[in-house]
Amino acid sequence: MLNFLNIEKQAAKRVRNFLLHTATTENMELSRLWVVINQKPAGLGIHLHDGPKYLRSIPVKAITDFFGKEYQPEISSSVSNYLVKLAEENSMELAKLNVVIREVKESVGVFIYEEGKYKKEIPTLALLNQFNTGN
Repeated sequence: MLNFLNIEKQAAKRVRNFLLHTATTENMELSRLWVVINQKPAGLGIHLHDGPKYLRSIPVKAITDFFGKEYQPEISSSVSNYLVKLAEENSMELAKLNVVIREVKESVGVFIYEEGKYKKEIPTLALLNQFNTGN
């Protein structure tokens, strides 16, 4: 039988490596880096923040490349569909949903925020799987 706790820990470790790489590239502390994923009328957005302060946007391809996956449009669709599902499950407007990946107490977490208000933590693996579709 699969040990889902170990699988979740491995997913969190992979995401932490991505955050560490990104923080190093941006010349900032890992504990201050937030990766915010949201869906706006213009499309899927992935943004780097220094805490709550916006730095810049990054393409989905930057994430898929890091994880050794070739970017395909289906990946953006999969992430967008996952955001729609999260918004519905949490009874919030899609435009107000933010999925935030960040380090908390030396552990990576994926969190749902409604605009700027914390709602809950979600499994890292569930989000990471959306970037592994296609191919």
